[in-house]
Parts: sequence; structure tokens; C-alpha cells
Amino acid sequence: HGVTPVVGSIAALSGLPPTAWSPDYINTITVNIASGDVTDLASVTHDQWLRSTNFAAIGQPGRWVLISWQDVDFSTSGDAVTLSNIIWGMRGSEVWMDDLVAGDLFVPLDPDIYNRFPNPVADLADLRYYKAKNSVYALDDAVTHAYAIGGVAEKPYAPINIESEIDSQDATVILWDWRSRLDHIDILTGAGDAVYGETALSFEIDVMNGDTVLRTIAAATNTASYAYADKVTDWGAPPATADIRIYQISATVDRGHAASATVPLA
Repeated sequence: HGVTPVVGSIAALSGLPPTAWSPDYINTITVNIASGDVTDLASVTHDQWLRSTNFAAIGQPGRWVLISWQDVDFSTSGDAVTLSNIIWGMRGSEVWMDDLVAGDLFVPLDPDIYNRFPNPVADLADLRYYKAKNSVYALDDAVTHAYAIGGVAEKPYAPINIESEIDSQDATVILWDWRSRLDHIDILTGAGDAVYGETALSFEIDVMNGDTVLRTIAAATNTASYAYADKVTDWGAPPATADIRIYQISATVDRGHAASATVPLA
């Protein structure tokens, strides 16, 4: 659009919140600005912040974390600014929060600067090739980048609020909530809730022994049972606990993002 966008890299993370999606008034992100007019970054009101007026991607390709921030401190030395009052891991991207490190990219997602490249579902896994020019490089001299269409927008979000207990039959009962890709606010708690864009409500639960999947349990609601007989088959004498991974299933891209938990077995 003829405008040099603000782009930078993370100089320091003061920390991460214990949970995503909620306003974080403690931790900060210090960003080294590499291009663009730093004054294009601005503090906003509390209401604007909650409406994602300041919206950015941080991280690297394949593990972008979406954030919204309220305040910008320009007093940091050099070409750096410090962002505070942050909402982390928006739109299901919290699964990559623990991968954030200094040096990761900071890209404000200004809709007046960036265009989206929509692709039909039929193009999933196809390669597309892109070039970008700027004031230094002509389009003919720009490097061509290959990108495989991975269907990230179609991946169901990781389930949340995982609970578990041993029932009277010594089975491990697992319950969880899920979230909609198309309604970023709602937490869905039962089969009576709308499925929002998935053709059916479907989950898979992997029972893990280290990195090995011992069993996959299919569920058509947000509850599953790991039967005692199955525990004995998988483990012999079941240990006190085991790690699990829960996935919501998409008819388009199969498994969504994983939620991990430790559940009792004995």
C-alpha cells in the first residue's frame, strides 16, 4: 500500500501469564523496532484494547502467537519500545506461547496495510509462491518464498478446563470444554452447544507413555472414559497417573490443536 509497516523483534519478555486470553497487567514485551515509524504504535483506551485495536503476531512462521496490547512505553533506550497490559494467545494461538523467545518477530497486523490471501479448502496442502517488493528491491529481484497451505484457520482450538476422576468401576473419567473457531469468545460446555463450523462434534484422546501413544480413545461428546480393563491391557499394573492429549476433530483438517493434562489411573 506504499506504507512502510512497523516490524521488529522481541528483545525481552518479562514473563508469561499462567493462563491465556485474560488481561495480563504484569508482564511486558520489549520490542526492537527494525522498520517503519515507531510513532505508528500508540496506547489505546481500555475498551479499545479489549476490542483488539492494537493487534499483532509475535513468534515465527508456524508458531505465531496473536496478542493485543494497551500501552506503549517509548522511553526504552534506542529503537526499542515496551508493551504492557497484554492479552496473549488469542484465537487459539496460546498453544505456541511457551515457544516464544527473544529474537522472535513482532508484526502489528494493521488491516490498512496487510492483505489476506484467502484460499479455498480444495487447495489445502498445495504450494503457493510469493514475492514482495519494497523501496530497496524491485519485484524481479525479490526472493520467491514457497508456502504450503496448511489450513491453520480450520484447525479446532485446543480444549480447555480439563477435569478427571476415578469412578466406581475404576475407570478414569475425563471431561473438558471446547471453543469455537468462529466465535472467539464462547467456551462450549456440552453437546447442546452449537458446534460452530465443524460438521460433527468429535474428539480423540491419546493416552501417553512418554512420547509413545498407548491408546487413542474416540469421543462424540466432551467426556471420555478410560476403562480399567484397557488400563491393565496398556500398562499391566497401571501407574498412579498418566499424561493425555485431547484433540477436537475437524472433517477438513482432522486433528486440531492438542490440550495436555495429567490424569489419575489408580
